Amino acid sequence: MVTLTGVSQTHIRDRVLIEVWWVVSAFGIVSLGGYLVQQQLTQRKKSEAQREKLLQQKDRDALKLQFFSMASHEFRTPLSVILGSSQLLLTSDQSADRDKARKNTLRIQSSAKAMTQLLNDILTLARAEAGSLICQSDRLELTSFCLNLVEDIDLANAHRHVIQFISRSSQQYANLDEKLLYLILSNLLLNAIKYSPIQSEIQLILEDQFDGASQSNATTDNGITDSANGCIAGGIIFKVQDQGQGISPMDIPHLYTPFYRGQNVGAIAGTGLGLAVVKTCVDLYHGTITVASNPDQGTTFTFHIPPQPK
Repeated sequence: MVTLTGVSQTHIRDRVLIEVWWVVSAFGIVSLGGYLVQQQLTQRKKSEAQREKLLQQKDRDALKLQFFSMASHEFRTPLSVILGSSQLLLTSDQSADRDKARKNTLRIQSSAKAMTQLLNDILTLARAEAGSLICQSDRLELTSFCLNLVEDIDLANAHRHVIQFISRSSQQYANLDEKLLYLILSNLLLNAIKYSPIQSEIQLILEDQFDGASQSNATTDNGITDSANGCIAGGIIFKVQDQGQGISPMDIPHLYTPFYRGQNVGAIAGTGLGLAVVKTCVDLYHGTITVASNPDQGTTFTFHIPPQPK
């Protein structure tokens, strides 16, 4: 009996050891499998991240190539005009034909301004991407600023359109970044000119931003806005309204994408950078910009600036 008991105990111990070995082996296999799966997932994530990085780099390279192709084309046209017009000025008898000399001079000025505008747009986007373009607000007299802006655009346009400034605001001063505001409104006005018939009217409108709950009390009996009632929320609205060819609904979601141009622009020259600059500056203001337009029914851009810190 003693011998049988010893054999049974040995047998049980061996079975226990075997079962423990199987459990440890199974646990080791499962752990190894989990480790291998984790490594595979980590490697897959790294591969996907590298692939995404390569795709982003490819997109940036394509964008750079598109930019340099566009820039070379856009600079080539005004440079050709400048060279050709200056050559005509040198070879022609200016005293005999002053009209031709004046036209050539105007062509040179117009081309130089176009190149300056393009350089300003490129510089603005580059500074924004580098994080060096910031909003620096200062006290600005609104009416004077708008009138000076309209005069600048009108002179550059050689009075070919009727540009009208309309003020519906009771605010005389505001804390704004003059350079950013000039970039926004000048690009909007130049776009309106570009896509509007000659001699058509373009309006720059200045309005107050009202609190909707109390807007009904914002006007006194004589029709004058009463800011003392606290109805003005402090924000400002600028609108640029034209009677031009309008924008297709399919193009509106892409308006602020660099280099994007609408389907109905035809042979009208442009870079597709102006509205990208506008959106960049609007974002620095923490403002909003909306557009209302239909083909052949004109376009209205509305730029809302929230109350700025003093």
